[in-house]
Amino acid sequence: MKRHDRVLADQYGLSIAQAHEQGLRKILLWGVDKYCFPRERDGPQCQAVPESFLPHNVYGKHTQDRNMRYADPRYLNSGTVIGPLGDLRDCVDAALILIEGTWNATFNHRNSDQFYLGKLYARQEVNHTMAITGGSIPNLKGTRKIPQFSEFGTEQTEYHMAVDHELAFTCTQCAKVDWMRNIAFDRPGHHSVVKGNKPKKKHPFKPFTIQMPGLVDLQKEQLYE
Repeated sequence: MKRHDRVLADQYGLSIAQAHEQGLRKILLWGVDKYCFPRERDGPQCQAVPESFLPHNVYGKHTQDRNMRYADPRYLNSGTVIGPLGDLRDCVDAALILIEGTWNATFNHRNSDQFYLGKLYARQEVNHTMAITGGSIPNLKGTRKIPQFSEFGTEQTEYHMAVDHELAFTCTQCAKVDWMRNIAFDRPGHHSVVKGNKPKKKHPFKPFTIQMPGLVDLQKEQLYE
């Protein structure tokens, strides 16, 4: 989460310690999607959430070519989350209040927790943007919507939510299957050689070696003790 805290502090022109003193930090790490679902093109959860901090060419020359396989992972996925229980409880309670205030029995995705949690995340990020810019919201045009604060039943906007742009915690299969590998760390020193190049668009590729992260190896040992 240090990278998320660093990005947030930089946006405010603060050190991480100063940001933390002001209650600005990322604590709850949610999964991430490349596609906003349920789809509401002009909804804040689909157009008002920030882009990731990944390199602009992270998927090679086809990055952002309008193919979802190469899209920026920026949308909240509610299927996985990790963080302190108290903060998670506050977040879920806020989502339940939002559901009570906006429930629509005719809406096809009325039972989607991701729809409501995505709105909560969007509200948080829009509030950050307005605090940084002095109230303006870039790219707010046409029929695009911003969160209607009256829907949330509370003035609280900060829930310390972040989405896992780097897939450091978990990886959903949505538009990522072509990038996933079944890797066996079966070489000395917990190394593995990635040999295949699966994406449908052919990229220049050379096999490369990766090593199992030390923390994964440590937890594996504790699991079998």
